[in-house]
Amino acid sequence: MMQRILEPELMEEAAQVKAYAEAGFSEPHGHFIELLKAAIDDPAFSGFALDLGCGPGDVTVRFARAFPGCTVHAVDGSLAMLEQAGRLLPLPAMESEAKAGRSQ
Repeated sequence: MMQRILEPELMEEAAQVKAYAEAGFSEPHGHFIELLKAAIDDPAFSGFALDLGCGPGDVTVRFARAFPGCTVHAVDGSLAMLEQAGRLLPLPAMESEAKAGRSQ
């Protein structure tokens, strides 16, 4: 079994966030949504979705477009990532609110 190595810190610098957002995850993110659509197999699917660790918001936006009847909540530990995600928003009927809380 492959051992998972956790990232030591959040991406909080603008250059890091921009590089990650532009890293070219379009194909796997698109494939994930297609698999999800096939598994759900209901064009009228509705409800709530929670995207934990949403990063720059690409999967969040793809999910919202694929399932317009859903309310999507996106959460990330990095305010810089949430700000990057906010650049993809708003979509119709979608609101974006960034909140950051830190414990010292």
